[in-house]
Amino acid sequence: MHALRAVIGPLLLGIAILFAALPARAGSGTTTAAFAEAVPSAAVQPALREIGSWQAARELSVELSAGSVRIVPGASDRVRVLAPVATDDDENVDLRAKYTTKNGTGRLAVRARDELVVTIEVPPSTALDVQMSAGELHVGPIGGDKDLRLSAGQLVLQSAESDRDADVRLRVTTGEITWQGQGVQRGGLFRSYARDGSGPKVRARVTAGELRVI
Repeated sequence: MHALRAVIGPLLLGIAILFAALPARAGSGTTTAAFAEAVPSAAVQPALREIGSWQAARELSVELSAGSVRIVPGASDRVRVLAPVATDDDENVDLRAKYTTKNGTGRLAVRARDELVVTIEVPPSTALDVQMSAGELHVGPIGGDKDLRLSAGQLVLQSAESDRDADVRLRVTTGEITWQGQGVQRGGLFRSYARDGSGPKVRARVTAGELRVI
C-alpha cells in the first residue's frame, strides 16, 4: 500500500501542475446565459450541420473522444449530433457518430477532431450516462438522472428545474469543484460534495480538472 501511494502521489501532483497551467476560466453564473458564455460562441462558428439523427430511448449512454462537446435539451424525441462544418464533403468533416440500442438503452459513440465543437441534442427528460476521455464537456439543463465522467479537462453542468431536489454527488481527484448557487468552492486533491435529495440522481466525476455547476 505504501509503495502504491508513493507512485500515485507524484502522478496526481504532476496532473495538478499541468491543469494549473491551463488558462483561467471565466467566473460561473446561474443562468442559461452563463451556460452559453461557457461554450464557444455560435457567432464565430459556421452553421451547424446535422451529422446524424436517431429515435431516442429513455436512457442514453454516450462515449466521447477527446475534444469539446455540448449536450443540450432538444425540441424533439430524437438524438441529434450536429457540428459547425462548412462543407457537404463527408471526407472533410472528420466526425463520426454511431448509435445503437440495446435493452431499451440508446448507445452513442462520437469521434471528432479536437478543435471541432460537437453538439448533441437529446430529449429534455433523458437519463444520461456519459464518459469522456479529455477536453471540455458541457451538459445543459436535462431533467433525467445524470452520471458524467471526465478523465481530464473541464466539466460544466447546468442545473435543470428537476435538479432542485436532486440527489447529488460531485467529485474531483485533483482540481476544483464550484457550485456558486450552493456556495461550494473546493480545490485540491480528492475533493467532493454531496447533497441528499428525492429527485434525480446527479453524479459527476473529474479525475483531473474542473467541475463546475451553474
